[in-house]
Amino acid sequence: MAEQKKSGSAMIVMIIIIIVVIAIVLAVIKARRPVEPTIDFSSINKTRQMIPPAEPAPEGLKIPEEPKDSIGVLVQKLKDRSVAVQLIAAEKLEKIGGPAVPYLIKALKDKNVAMRKNAAEILGAIKDVRAVAPLIALGDDRELEVRMQAINSLVEIGPAAVEPLVGALKDKNTNIRVAAVQALKRIGKPAAVEPLIALLKDKDPAVRLDAFQLLALSKDERVVGPALFLLKDEDSRLRQNSAYFLGEAKERSAVLPLIVLLHDSNRNVQASGIEALGKIGEPAVKPLLESLKSTDYLFRINVASALGKIGEPAVKPLLVTLMDKDVYLQRGSAEALGKIGEPAVAPLLIFMSRENPDVRMVAAGALGKTGAPAVESLIARLLNDSNAGIRSSAAAGLGGTNDARAVQPLISALNDKDFNVQWAAAWSLGELKDSRAVNPLIAKLSSLEPYVRSSAAEALGKLKDRSAVEPLIALLNDRNSVVQLYTVHALTGITGQNFGKEPVPWRDWWNKNNTGH
Repeated sequence: MAEQKKSGSAMIVMIIIIIVVIAIVLAVIKARRPVEPTIDFSSINKTRQMIPPAEPAPEGLKIPEEPKDSIGVLVQKLKDRSVAVQLIAAEKLEKIGGPAVPYLIKALKDKNVAMRKNAAEILGAIKDVRAVAPLIALGDDRELEVRMQAINSLVEIGPAAVEPLVGALKDKNTNIRVAAVQALKRIGKPAAVEPLIALLKDKDPAVRLDAFQLLALSKDERVVGPALFLLKDEDSRLRQNSAYFLGEAKERSAVLPLIVLLHDSNRNVQASGIEALGKIGEPAVKPLLESLKSTDYLFRINVASALGKIGEPAVKPLLVTLMDKDVYLQRGSAEALGKIGEPAVAPLLIFMSRENPDVRMVAAGALGKTGAPAVESLIARLLNDSNAGIRSSAAAGLGGTNDARAVQPLISALNDKDFNVQWAAAWSLGELKDSRAVNPLIAKLSSLEPYVRSSAAEALGKLKDRSAVEPLIALLNDRNSVVQLYTVHALTGITGQNFGKEPVPWRDWWNKNNTGH
């Protein structure tokens, strides 16, 4: 009985659940059924029929399409991992031009290096003045490649960037000042003088150099004072550039400081000093002549070079100092006259005709240093002058010309009746180092005069021709110790060996090493 009651109760519960489920399903179906309209649309439809249909668009008229890439999207592509994508985006932005500038300026502050560099490059290509100040600020970027691109872009923008860049020279930030100077320098426009002069005190020599080179473009007289000061700068490039500027300006007050510069340890600086003094010209002659008295050979050569650059205005004063008793002044004057060249030849030939043999030899030496312009005159005196002293001086002078035209006349002079002429001819042939002189010089090893034999031996040593070895070994038997000494030096010069004055060791070595010259 109890089981029957339980079975009936379960049946009732099941029936109730089925009824609830059916009710829910019916509610859902009703909610999805479309609602019948309660408004009459017939009047509206009639109105629609009254509106004429739109006319078709005329043929050939196309509605412009919107660009596929916005400026913002293109800018973001500037930092894409693909360089190709960056390049395509950059090209598109450059074509867009002005409207892209604000976006690109904002990109200069992006954390991505490629983004900053690419944005700076595009701004330079667009050449919009709005980009100048942001690009100057980029001079303080932590990445060198970005800073360099900023400078390049400012240069691309050109003269329009000059005024803001001049203002940036006063910036407290060193990097920005450096970037401004470098950009101005490459633009090539003279900038404000005073801010640049202030930069000459910068601790960085590169900044000082860039600032001075930019100042030099201005050719402003206010630059002279700083240029004189910079002749003592620790950086050789600044000393060199300052000398060049002062020479171009022909600044008289720079003469003495520039002469001091001829002592400089840097050869390029010395050369700049020489050039500068040469350009200043005549006002520098007297102080330079005083400097020729120096015992410092290299310094004296530099002074002579400066006088040589000055040229003709220095000839007369140099002829006076050429005859000075001071041997250093004489030599320096001869060097200077030699560097002057042709304008010095005629007056030096007059000095060669003087009775004093010392004067003749000094003048001949100076003529030799003039080179080609003096050759014909010296040859004429060597072959035709009745005065043996003049012939001897001419022979000696030809040795300094380094001119092949002098060789044959000097070979002829080896047979001059005067031994002094023979000696000078042999010496000069050694200086000219022409192989045509070998056999004639070997013949002079048997000269009656010891100093002619010595001179011939010395010349053969300079020519370094191995055909002279056997005759020179034989000359070691000469009774004159000076001849022996010159012969040893000659053999050493030719063979690289040194067995002293005894002929036997030389002959043994030669027999083993003679390969038929």
